[in-house]
Amino acid sequence: MFSFLKKKKKTPIFEIDSPKISLTPNTVDFISILEKFEINYTCVTNGYITFSAHVFDYAHPLMLGIHYNPLKIEFIEIFRPIEYYQHDTYDINISFSELSEILIKKYGKPLITTSASINGYPCEQWRTTDYIVNHYIMDRFGPEEHLHINFYKS
Repeated sequence: MFSFLKKKKKTPIFEIDSPKISLTPNTVDFISILEKFEINYTCVTNGYITFSAHVFDYAHPLMLGIHYNPLKIEFIEIFRPIEYYQHDTYDINISFSELSEILIKKYGKPLITTSASINGYPCEQWRTTDYIVNHYIMDRFGPEEHLHINFYKS
């Protein structure tokens, strides 16, 4: 009846610390945004790009992978640079614990924590007002750490 009284729905946003970029599910021009900031990115496949950035107030750069279609971002994945995994001291459990602590500092205690969901590996989930953060280890070709950002469906 009185449409001006309806509360507008806020567009979900994921903030990248550096470069300072705000991504929404409907951000379809992010390649031009990356180019504007002179950020090197890789088009891995059609609908998937990766680039280095700082997120979660973490001092070290992480890789962001954006899975998208022409209309929207499907999800964002965050992972360490390949050199990290190739180092002699790499340990997936230490990596998981370190990223878990970073996420706890950023979002607080996870909503869900379990070690029984995927082959006995740890799994955590945080829910913000804008998106869900899933952090887990799964075994495909050996243990792999995954950190996914999924915007809520609108």
